[in-house]
Amino acid sequence: MTQASENKIYRAKGVFDINGKLLEANDAMYLFLGTTRKENAPLYTITKPDLVTLPKNVENGTPVFDGIITVSNFNEISFELNAQIIFENNCFIVFAEADVKGMFEMNKRMSRINQQVNNLQRELIREKKKLETANTKLQQLNFEMNKYLGMAAHDLRNPIGNSFAYTDLLISDYENIQKEDQISFLKIINKQCSYALTLIETFLDASKIEAGILDLNLNKHNFITIIRESIEQNRMFAEKKSQQIVLEHDDDLMLVTCDREKMLQVVNNLISNAIKYSEPGKTIIVNVEERGDSLQTKVIDQGPGIANEELGLIFKPYGTASTKATAGEKSTGLGLTIVKKIIESHKGNLKVKSKLNFGSEFSFSIPVQQTI
Repeated sequence: MTQASENKIYRAKGVFDINGKLLEANDAMYLFLGTTRKENAPLYTITKPDLVTLPKNVENGTPVFDGIITVSNFNEISFELNAQIIFENNCFIVFAEADVKGMFEMNKRMSRINQQVNNLQRELIREKKKLETANTKLQQLNFEMNKYLGMAAHDLRNPIGNSFAYTDLLISDYENIQKEDQISFLKIINKQCSYALTLIETFLDASKIEAGILDLNLNKHNFITIIRESIEQNRMFAEKKSQQIVLEHDDDLMLVTCDREKMLQVVNNLISNAIKYSEPGKTIIVNVEERGDSLQTKVIDQGPGIANEELGLIFKPYGTASTKATAGEKSTGLGLTIVKKIIESHKGNLKVKSKLNFGSEFSFSIPVQQTI
């Protein structure tokens, strides 16, 4: 294009179909739309005015619109032109006089502005999605925190209940209790308080709860010692219901790599549940045996059992069976959820066998050797 022709006023013409899609155009129209490539014609569409509203039953050559039209391309870039529209042979013919160079430059600027606006809109949509995701995550975090705080409260009942029982005994019968027994009781209370603090520290860690991860303090322990400690902690509750807790094992020394406090928590939950749901005078069996590279522990009660259709509920948060505790003890339905999480974090598995009126057997297996 020569310098003389750059400032020439051109009559731009474009033919659009009934839906507003460009069919063909002269060079002036293509220059106005920012392209010289005729193969791009189908990419341009009249978006304003609404062609559906324009009259169609007019004589050929009669204008159906006179004013500013908007033509958009596939990049969502819009071009505006002061034009006249004629409807002829089922097509819309657009005529416009334009300083091609001036309009071309103006449209390029408008295109850049439109592109920037579109980019900002897309960025706004992305940021909105991020905010919605963050809000959803926050809601999930609040739910998880509340859920696990409930779990912590549930499991704190055992150590606090034990401590209360021993302190109540010391206060009510202090003069008749031998000094050696008093010291023994205080040691138990001290250990129970230490265990309670460990539970609080574990379950109030919101980041661990949200991530669904329990950090393990893995060391090699004699598992029978852990079992005996749990039995001792629960013995008082069993005796109140005239129940016996019997430990069955092959060897006094059964080493396993585990988190001692969390494994104690598991056994405490299972034994306390067995006590809770067994009738007075019944026997609770804790069986430990090695099976290849794993250690299997069973807690067997003589309670009322659990209906088969309810077995899938008991490991879910707040899931409870219709079976009732025999002495009115309360349950939040959280203990077994914690047990399952701890066992799985030890790369083990938890199972239950139960039949109505024939008691329940909760068993878990963990590898003898864990990666420290």
